[in-house]
Amino acid sequence: MIWSLILPFKITCVVLVVLVIMANVVAPLLRWKRLPVLGRSLVAAAVAFLPSFWVIMGVVDLVRFGTFYHSTFDEVDDPLVELFLPPDATDITIYKNSVRFRARYTISQADLTKHVNIMWAKHRQQATNTSAEATLGTPSETTWSENSSDPISSPPLTNPLVYEGPVAVSGAGFTIWYSVEDGVAYQEANYW
Repeated sequence: MIWSLILPFKITCVVLVVLVIMANVVAPLLRWKRLPVLGRSLVAAAVAFLPSFWVIMGVVDLVRFGTFYHSTFDEVDDPLVELFLPPDATDITIYKNSVRFRARYTISQADLTKHVNIMWAKHRQQATNTSAEATLGTPSETTWSENSSDPISSPPLTNPLVYEGPVAVSGAGFTIWYSVEDGVAYQEANYW
């Protein structure tokens, strides 16, 4: 999604503008004329833009994407994840990237059902899958897709029930697999 490019773009622009300004401030001290220095520094900034952008994006992504552990919902501090995650979740492990997150957490069935019902009430008008609301908490016919590259996939849930949230036209939405016996939920969500 394009939102993940905005912060690195802004940082790159600020860094390059600051370097161009610094070059022009230092130019008279080195007895260089400012106009040629300005032209050269603008050309250098234009040439350096894409490599700088990719390096800055790599550093920023190391901080904001990956695996995160939280004791409670209040510690999450990510608005995109907070949109979908139940506020009563505890012992939360989140693996996120620019388009989605996968989470494992502990929650009671009553709190999970309450959260999913609230999400349906809030987003029913935008949902493309309104028939899914009638099947909330039914035995899972689909399985949690195990992915060896993220730490959320194990251990497998015992007799999971599936809760499918509203899904927008863009494909954004969530599905939760919940084990009553384990009191554990696995969630996969694509951002709105």
